Amino acid sequence: MMQAVKGQVSIEYLLLLAAFFSALIIILPQVSFAVDQFFATSDTLLAKQIANTLGEEVRLFEFLGNDSKKEFSFSPAKEITLTTQNAAFLAATTQKQFSLALPNPQTNKITTFTKKFTITIQKQNNLITITFV
Repeated sequence: MMQAVKGQVSIEYLLLLAAFFSALIIILPQVSFAVDQFFATSDTLLAKQIANTLGEEVRLFEFLGNDSKKEFSFSPAKEITLTTQNAAFLAATTQKQFSLALPNPQTNKITTFTKKFTITIQKQNNLITITFV
């Protein structure tokens, strides 16, 4: 009689474990998707902030003298791509792209960042340049 009770408890324990892992298998992909969307949205907000900040600073630099320089540091949650092409600056994520018209042509450059990076605005010879590393 005692042997049957122990066997029944073991089977119930295994059924509970199976139910727990089944629920985990169903829920885990949804949680992973939600976390990915959160990080992507965070990077999109950062890209918008970068474009807005640089827009304000470029307008300010138009009035400042030569050899003016300012640096900004940003840290993306996942990935952000910065592009300078002709007289345009683009900050892009997997979800959206934000652009900014610049007063003069820039060196064509495309860089993707996954960790902290620095953007430098500099004015020399009455030309405003934007670099990022």
